Amino acid sequence: MSFTLKQGDEIKLLSKNGNWYEISYNGKSGHAHSKYIFKSQRSIFNKRLFKPQYQRNVFVFSVLILLFVVFLPICLKIYRREKDKKILKSVTVLNRGTPTERDLVLVLLKNGKSVENVYHDLYLNTIDCDFSQIDLVLITEVGIIVFEVKDHNGWLYGKGKQEHWTMICGKNKYRIYSPIIQNEVHIKNLRNIINENQDVPIFSVIVFYGNCNFENINFVPQKTFLTTSNRALEVIKKIEAINPSYGYNNLAEIRHILQEAKANGDITENQELHIANIKDMLGTDRKFD
Repeated sequence: MSFTLKQGDEIKLLSKNGNWYEISYNGKSGHAHSKYIFKSQRSIFNKRLFKPQYQRNVFVFSVLILLFVVFLPICLKIYRREKDKKILKSVTVLNRGTPTERDLVLVLLKNGKSVENVYHDLYLNTIDCDFSQIDLVLITEVGIIVFEVKDHNGWLYGKGKQEHWTMICGKNKYRIYSPIIQNEVHIKNLRNIINENQDVPIFSVIVFYGNCNFENINFVPQKTFLTTSNRALEVIKKIEAINPSYGYNNLAEIRHILQEAKANGDITENQELHIANIKDMLGTDRKFD
């Protein structure tokens, strides 16, 4: 069929044979030489490769990739948080103690320490009807490690047997009770309770969270270690490496004592009594400036 095209008319290419194209225009078909046919940007865009369905598929795929990139880190973070909660629940309650104490518990458990050897937030009965609150206890093959967990920012100055230390944070200077002496009291109270195992080695480890610097700390006693949180595992490994294995006389009894101390902390009245006794000991409510 013969028909005439004007410049700018849009046609559909049906096939090609050499320099000739079979074309379709307004329901009519015919042939035209390639020198008279020009491909516009619109015709290129409408090639089979860019059909609307393919465009939609590309768009959907692009959106899925974007969602994957954006939400994968969030999902992984949620997954790890839920997994950590499950690990923590094997030893302690999620709202018990401080966040830094719970972080240390998690570090121990995630690095191979057995659930039955980790005890968090213990309230030991003392001879004066009070409680000695211990942040964390770990039973190891070489003895018992008693942890005192601190959350401080600044520069620390003090000596092992000095009752009070100095902490400088910016332009502010504070006086804090020696964590070494504080943990020695905890260890003494623990020994009083496990009196049938007086020879069991007990190590004191004070773990500092926050941006804390040991500027001038000396005369640290034997079996006592001070460390920042990122080196706590290193300290535990050192204790286990340089000390001989200890043969516990009655490990089950020690675990029972620690479990009872942990149960004491579940009782609200015990917590309130301990806080009241600390407040009375400090006597801040009896100071009038």
